[in-house]
Amino acid sequence: MTYFAGFDAAIYPGDATMAWLKTHSNLDWCGYYLSPAPNLYPPATSWRGRRAVLADSWGLAPIYVGQQVRHGASAVSSLLSYRQGCVDALEAVAAATRDGFKPGSRLFLDWEDGGAVNSESQDYVGGWLMTVQSRNYAPGLYCSWRLADEFAKMAAALNARLDVRIWCWAVASTAEHPLATALTALPQVDPAGCGYAQAGMWQREQNAWFDTAVDAPQPGQRIVADFNSALWRDPGAQ
Repeated sequence: MTYFAGFDAAIYPGDATMAWLKTHSNLDWCGYYLSPAPNLYPPATSWRGRRAVLADSWGLAPIYVGQQVRHGASAVSSLLSYRQGCVDALEAVAAATRDGFKPGSRLFLDWEDGGAVNSESQDYVGGWLMTVQSRNYAPGLYCSWRLADEFAKMAAALNARLDVRIWCWAVASTAEHPLATALTALPQVDPAGCGYAQAGMWQREQNAWFDTAVDAPQPGQRIVADFNSALWRDPGAQ
């Protein structure tokens, strides 16, 4: 079976660099940050409006960084309720529509916390997933592989017809480090290897950096990214 390498980076590398990456790597797709969003890292708004430039050559995974569990000052917003999930889902749909993602596109809720899931968190995630699907988009969830089965069962209990695509993170370290693999040989591996057998996508490395080569539009441009493998060339497509 064929699997597809992808990356997500908080800062948009630029149109020319994205074109260079497409021809100088085995990357097929990239994460695409929707904005506004409650806990979006401010530089990630640089992805806004770039879908039309990217869509002909890149698969895209639209990401909405919603409410998060608060750990000290780590989350700007932590309003966890079913109602807030519905409100934020409407914002995600509006952002996706504005940037040209058609109905039926898959939108991913970014759930960063890897700890135990309480009832408020389940309510929020459930409200978001249900509302996205009710607006004729397809819901997806980015979460720890350890929580994936719990969230999948929660979604099925809400609505047996709720079609949720799971993108799991399972990494050895979150510390920033140099990318050890050549850009042309990024692993294209079965997402089930993350530890959750039903995963459609696996974020297997976080905060890996590389500098673009001398033939790049911006030679020596440092890009810090997370690297993934997926079952689909275009994870955001139905």
